[in-house]
Amino acid sequence: MADEKSGSLKGVPLTFIGGILLLAMLIISTVSILGAVSLYTSFPLNPYPIHLLGIKLLPTIWVPVPNYGYRVFTEFISDLGVGPSSFIFNGGIIIAGAITVLMFPTLLKPLGSTGTAKIGVVIGIIAGVGLAGVGAFPENTGFYHVLFATMFFVSIFTAAGVLSYANNSTSFFSKTVQRLGYFAFLGGLICTGLVLIFGPPPEWGLLLLLLIWALPLSIEMLAKGK
Repeated sequence: MADEKSGSLKGVPLTFIGGILLLAMLIISTVSILGAVSLYTSFPLNPYPIHLLGIKLLPTIWVPVPNYGYRVFTEFISDLGVGPSSFIFNGGIIIAGAITVLMFPTLLKPLGSTGTAKIGVVIGIIAGVGLAGVGAFPENTGFYHVLFATMFFVSIFTAAGVLSYANNSTSFFSKTVQRLGYFAFLGGLICTGLVLIFGPPPEWGLLLLLLIWALPLSIEMLAKGK
């Protein structure tokens, strides 16, 4: 039975709890980003970055200039973490990261607690730490922000691939979710490389890939974890 495989906490299956946590993480992240975009666009002033010595990894000075709105193709998502929208974006991302850290261990039982599953869960926890770090160290902190952002994107999609492979041992999750995990893994690593080359546009593709994998995963965790 699904509830036997997934463990329980005071009678509530851990996989079901994990599904709630994963869904909450997705909702909080989405609301934080969209809310920040809305405030960023409506505020009369917009922070403009001036990189010290022209090096992006160094701390950045932000100068207020007239706001012409949020430009998806020229601004990074992390730009929302500086200026008038910072409290919405950074706060939401920190909470989402903490939830992610709590969510991944709930996948261990349904995946059979195999060595591969344990590796995938650890990588997922690292991704959660990276996500929280993105909010705790905004873009104007320079190196630390880049470090945590890279940690999150690389780890979350690597976890998707490893955990999808671990599903071969139990087949707890459907083949569709498993394939979506592989797709997110490959697409995520490709888009991460494209971000380094082309800048902001591929970054939104990373969020889309995360939703494509994580949303169906959360639904199955809720349905099969009862």
